[in-house]
Amino acid sequence: MMRTASDLFRWIPGNGCSTEALARLRSAFPRPPKPMGEAWFMGADRRMFAELQRDLQTLDVTELERPLEEIAAGTGSFGHNEEWAQWWHYLLAQLTPRGHERGAHALVELLVTGFISQYPDGISSEPYRGFRHDVLDTLGRCLMDTVCWPSGMLDIGMCLDKRYHLSTGMWRWFDAGGKLSCLMFFCLKYLDVAAIRPWLTSVLSIDDPHWRAQIMVWFVGADDMLSGRIRHPSELPESGYPQIDWNGSRYLSGSFGSSVATNAFIHAANRAEAVDTVRSFMTEATFLAWLQSICAHDELEAELADLPFQFHALYGAGRDGAASG
Repeated sequence: MMRTASDLFRWIPGNGCSTEALARLRSAFPRPPKPMGEAWFMGADRRMFAELQRDLQTLDVTELERPLEEIAAGTGSFGHNEEWAQWWHYLLAQLTPRGHERGAHALVELLVTGFISQYPDGISSEPYRGFRHDVLDTLGRCLMDTVCWPSGMLDIGMCLDKRYHLSTGMWRWFDAGGKLSCLMFFCLKYLDVAAIRPWLTSVLSIDDPHWRAQIMVWFVGADDMLSGRIRHPSELPESGYPQIDWNGSRYLSGSFGSSVATNAFIHAANRAEAVDTVRSFMTEATFLAWLQSICAHDELEAELADLPFQFHALYGAGRDGAASG
């Protein structure tokens, strides 16, 4: 299944997970016949996740987080395991529509982490033809689901995980949030370099001040990764400013058992294309329009502080530089 020039991958509010692509994933990956076991155990006493053999839709999100984390962490420590790989693909196909559900974090964060653990250096061999496009059109587009953009309007809680914290009196707009961060990295990692510019242009073209604020924050936080100073997500500081790590990113070190990735998490060509796209898009007039729309909201102006100006210093019109490594 080839994607044509008129069908390039984009983020368009309301155009989320593809039902056709999801159906193909579910058809390709039925439930494995044998139960999945935990990664760490002593002797013969190994916990088996028997609950996964029931209807997954009856399981609470907290019951799903543990096996997803076991797959990601176990693969990182011990390398490829066929049992985990089979269960991972089944769980991916079944749980992607539930990615917005939350325990401590949105489930999509562990879905992205687990996917990267199975495909740490791109998708060189597809389980079936068109698999990469189907994953991008489901998991890769879930932030555009209609539940995140009811009637075309951004739901900051559902889409960006933003909630008012009574204890601090803040929304934490200075953090990118795990959902946005993991999906931005996911797309940058798995899209072909030729698809980066049209996708990222669509991201930057979404006309909403809260969305713009988070995109600015993410690009400031991602500068070390995009420049090559940080090679893998495990190096992202959990208390960074701005914070762009996500649930499970600490497992993604580039090492999978005895295998060590030779390439950086995101290939240099993709990083360079992303940076060039932002710098081309962010003219002085565009930056001023973004800033004006953000400053119309007191909570954004107060919490972002100088982050918009850090963004401009890195990506404003006329800046140059290239990704390396």
